[in-house]
Amino acid sequence: MDNVEKELRTQYGIEQAKHQIAVYKGRQTRMATPLQRYFNSSPARNTFARQMFIAAHVKSLYTKKAIAEELGISWQAAHTMVEECKASGWVEVDEARETGKGATFKASPTLVEAHNWYIDFHIQTVNETGTRYYINALDEYRRGKRQAGLDCESITPSLDYSPDTDKQKGKHVNTNVRFLRTADR
Repeated sequence: MDNVEKELRTQYGIEQAKHQIAVYKGRQTRMATPLQRYFNSSPARNTFARQMFIAAHVKSLYTKKAIAEELGISWQAAHTMVEECKASGWVEVDEARETGKGATFKASPTLVEAHNWYIDFHIQTVNETGTRYYINALDEYRRGKRQAGLDCESITPSLDYSPDTDKQKGKHVNTNVRFLRTADR
């Protein structure tokens, strides 16, 4: 990784950290409703809300077992979350899915609407930091390196240096830059 890429990564890291802080603060302060208090109370519950939003839109096969595996929690913890959210009207059985492995679940319209508000909050926090600008700059820089043939980590510039003029013969000599694979050195 060259110095430009390192600097872009560092600047992106700073902006990404600012964004994560804003998301954290938002989760701590958005506690006005029972839904917000429930889903902002732990990382697992917060991520569970995202799973259910996905399921409501792409018909993912979120059984209690699949929820537990993806969140890295026990089946019992997943079961408890599903049942609590069903009782509150935030999650519902996905009647359109037949898995043969048990019921699948998705966000209710109430949770979908709440997630749509979160989308607006997320877009705002991304726009308030330079996160997207630095990730785009880093992507474009890497794309430029690839197009120039400089994208392979095993390829490093090797300069065959000659002075601009050969003083003994009085003629111009070109500096030759070539790229060697590390294994060829």
